[in-house]
Amino acid sequence: MGKNNRSDLYAVIGDPIAHSLSPDIHNFLFEEFGHKAKYIPLRVRRENLEKNLPLFKDNFSGFNVTAPHKEAIVSCLSEQDKTVRFFGAANTVKVEQKGLTGYNTDGYGFLKSLQVHDINLDNKKVLILGCGGAARVVALELLKFSSGITVANRTRDRASALITRLREENKKKIELKEAGLEEIKSENYSAVINTIPQGSDPGIAVRVVQEMIFKKAELAYDLTYSPPKTEFLKTAQKYGCKKINGLAMLFFQALKAYQIWFEREIEEETIFSLYRHWKTETP
Repeated sequence: MGKNNRSDLYAVIGDPIAHSLSPDIHNFLFEEFGHKAKYIPLRVRRENLEKNLPLFKDNFSGFNVTAPHKEAIVSCLSEQDKTVRFFGAANTVKVEQKGLTGYNTDGYGFLKSLQVHDINLDNKKVLILGCGGAARVVALELLKFSSGITVANRTRDRASALITRLREENKKKIELKEAGLEEIKSENYSAVINTIPQGSDPGIAVRVVQEMIFKKAELAYDLTYSPPKTEFLKTAQKYGCKKINGLAMLFFQALKAYQIWFEREIEEETIFSLYRHWKTETP
């Protein structure tokens, strides 16, 4: 398979990591496809990332990367897929003879999550709360088909930086705006997407933002999957929004990572049936 496959060991690294469902997903996939492989969670502190990489090169065939390492890992890669260059972060690493090759499957996961929930945001206005790595992925994907994107963040200069990045890729010349969380106007947003991590301040997305943003929204999407119903989604429910969490996105980005590691194409029909099968087995 073109890699120094010294073991059938895979992992997800991050800090914190105990909450991650990635081991559950990948071990499910390994069993479904008949692999005698094992996937484990490993806590790696921010300051220890680079010094731990030889361990992965010598003992693993691939690994996923989650917060806070998605951007930091980029400088450690031997090669970068175009998705890493586009998003400025990597969440999947393949261990090969030539070194570590990085990929980003989050955009794929986001788009597939919309498909599986029958959500169409073509020519719709979207409000994104937060402007970290997840917000960047979501916004760059939405540029391809939405009619307008507003990025709102506590720190305006970070929102401004993301808008600047979006302008570089704004081939459709859609409307791009930035705002502080407290300054969001009650516009006709078709979707409100919360990318603010639960750990930083779980309630900020509804405590600071005016609830009126949900009044005309068709969709409320919280990228958090634990807990499954956040305060953000509970508030959106009062306004009749379709509400989804990040579980589907997590599954589909994992499935794409699996396809990269094992160099295997999976048909679209199978992709969605695998998700439904896994979800029925998830407590």
